[in-house]
Amino acid sequence: MVPAITFSDYICFSIDDSKYIAWPDTKASALEEVRSRSCDESALLTNREISFERCLVTAIPIKSNEIPTESQLIAFVDEALYTDDVFHKGFLSGVVFYGGDDQSVSPVMHDYLSSQENKWTRFVKIDDLEGPVFPGPYILERGWLWQVSRLFEDTIGAFTTGLRKSFEYSVASLQIQGLGHTSAISVPSRLRALDARRDKPLRGLRLAVKEIFDVAGMKTGLGSRHYTELYPPASVTAPAIQRLSDAGAEIIGISKMCSMVLKAPPTQCIDFSAPFNPRGDGYQSPSGGNSGQAAAIAAYPWLDFAIGSDSTFSGRMPAQANGCFSLRPTVGALPTEGMWSGAPQFDTPCLFGRNIAKFSHFVHAWYGSGMSKIDAPNVNSLLENCPMTLLAPSDSFNTGDREQQQIFAGFVSDLQCFLGAEVEQVSIPDLWEQLPLEHAKGTTLHEYLSEDDNAYHVLGIVLV
Repeated sequence: MVPAITFSDYICFSIDDSKYIAWPDTKASALEEVRSRSCDESALLTNREISFERCLVTAIPIKSNEIPTESQLIAFVDEALYTDDVFHKGFLSGVVFYGGDDQSVSPVMHDYLSSQENKWTRFVKIDDLEGPVFPGPYILERGWLWQVSRLFEDTIGAFTTGLRKSFEYSVASLQIQGLGHTSAISVPSRLRALDARRDKPLRGLRLAVKEIFDVAGMKTGLGSRHYTELYPPASVTAPAIQRLSDAGAEIIGISKMCSMVLKAPPTQCIDFSAPFNPRGDGYQSPSGGNSGQAAAIAAYPWLDFAIGSDSTFSGRMPAQANGCFSLRPTVGALPTEGMWSGAPQFDTPCLFGRNIAKFSHFVHAWYGSGMSKIDAPNVNSLLENCPMTLLAPSDSFNTGDREQQQIFAGFVSDLQCFLGAEVEQVSIPDLWEQLPLEHAKGTTLHEYLSEDDNAYHVLGIVLV
């Protein structure tokens, strides 16, 4: 029997204290036949005459028939250093201007590039490249531009695995060890979002995805060793996640969850350790099922959003515990195929982020046709078929926190005015006594939930 042998071809390197990884791509651009002019304005040379030693490179887009100026170059570099945590001036060792005609740098630009330790520049036409090239950092290896990502350590243990783009532009596992007990997450450059050809609403955004969603080529482990071992990798990505990828978002890792979608505090996380909550002294509980997503958003500025799931509270309590924002979409607004479900009537993908002002743009791209655009003059006609009675739990906020109670009461009042509805106060414990479950054997609601606070997963119902 012929053994299956797989070779991984990648380069790890560092610039100052920053660590990077680069790998080849079947769609990467080759420069072997492109004629170029070196930064010292010597005669036109071929690549073989320059010998193409391994070199750090920055690709900069220019318009056709445009002659880039020093101010444009400085503006690009300044923006890159300010907005992109991957870019470093070391990538200016080689500069590829792409999209315009073959030309040479001006003496002023030559002086600026020389001050940045630049060794050569090239002007190439898109038609001269053997694949797509995007703005940002690369490494030139054997005449090919290899994509570069920066490695960040998962210091709080929020991820099960990092991901990278594979040859087929799907995702593949990235197994790089960090220092000590940590793993490394590969983070792509934000400068790729500057490319005008990528007209996608979420281009450049970095995402973590909960291990409850199928991602093609990866195992959907549900936080369980046995479940991970039992099932093969997914063949298709969950539609809710694929929609984000199609919109330009970069999935950089699979993040942790409580085993089998059950509530588990850190001391009960047996198969895999719980992530550390970065707030407070770093040893507070990260809370429930979406602990990996909320902790990662709270801890890592290089992560923009995280996708989790919510049945009753698993999308909101971790956000509260880790000090970030969470949004639970209405059931049905997003597809749930390819998302493991414990309570299908209530399960929905959910969103975590640090800046709530950015949620609107994200959810409009994510929901797509699921986002109903309400035209103010037609509100009444849209609500004609809505139920006109609001059920408000009368005992859910008896915590002694007057401010919390006032906020809830204000929300109910606003919703009542908006819908023109009546409000009916409902006591859930009283309903439990009036309509008891047979197998509850006469226990009170409090006693029943104390015995098994995950009963809603088993029964497929929600008890607020």
